[in-house]
Amino acid sequence: MISAYNENMGGLFMQIQTIIDHIQSHTPWVDYRKTRDFILIDGGSSEVSQVAVCWVATMKVIEECIRQDIHFIISHENCLYVETTAPYKTMKDLRDQKIKLCQKHQITIYRCHDGWDQFPVYGVADSLARSTGIPFDERPVSSFYHYAAIEKETVSELAEKLAKALKPHGCGYVEILGDPDQRVTKLGMGVGAAMNSQIMMMENVDCMILADDGFTNWIDLQWCLDAKVPCILCHHSTNEMEGMTGMVHYLSKVFPDCRFVKLDEGFQFTLVEAGE
Repeated sequence: MISAYNENMGGLFMQIQTIIDHIQSHTPWVDYRKTRDFILIDGGSSEVSQVAVCWVATMKVIEECIRQDIHFIISHENCLYVETTAPYKTMKDLRDQKIKLCQKHQITIYRCHDGWDQFPVYGVADSLARSTGIPFDERPVSSFYHYAAIEKETVSELAEKLAKALKPHGCGYVEILGDPDQRVTKLGMGVGAAMNSQIMMMENVDCMILADDGFTNWIDLQWCLDAKVPCILCHHSTNEMEGMTGMVHYLSKVFPDCRFVKLDEGFQFTLVEAGE
């Protein structure tokens, strides 16, 4: 148990840096001399009694933190869009607005990406695999990929399992490219957008799960069609959110005196089908 008692505030408070140090000390595969994982916005707070966890700190997340008086956010993705010295004005304006809003309300945002994709059991890759109920093999920590030997299941049946796993996170459907009735003997799945079709083919899969930020139609999907390897397609955002729930469970066990909560980012997708 790691906690600190703040006599001035009259309650149990955690040092933000203590939480960050714990995560970094338990993720040896990350080179913290060159990483995506650092404080994106310093709101000025150093001690907190509650922490928000999210896939990305959208305005909806920040506004909810203001409402709940939360001053530390752990965001898996970059809440400031892109790193560039030549941004579109509309992006720069909203980026500046986010920074000013966080600083006004003393909200610090730390990005935890490289350390959480491959984190054992609670991280993004293992949480997603476990949530599907598909019998994936144990994943080496150094890998982004899970593989499963499949018996007597079709592409469509596997896709339904993935859709059910993603439904609580804002998207209750997936898409299939290829023959939905094709029998599968080996399934491959990466994590987030790290779903490279050719890496999975090195393991002789005959069906793969791909995320929309990790493939191109004109390269990956064209190749899958030509190779007759069906693909199950999902969103990068929703397929990583189970790992954010895993982060809440993990950090709550390590720091039981601090409240950790997963907040809704607003990634609610609506499927619109063509009418008659």
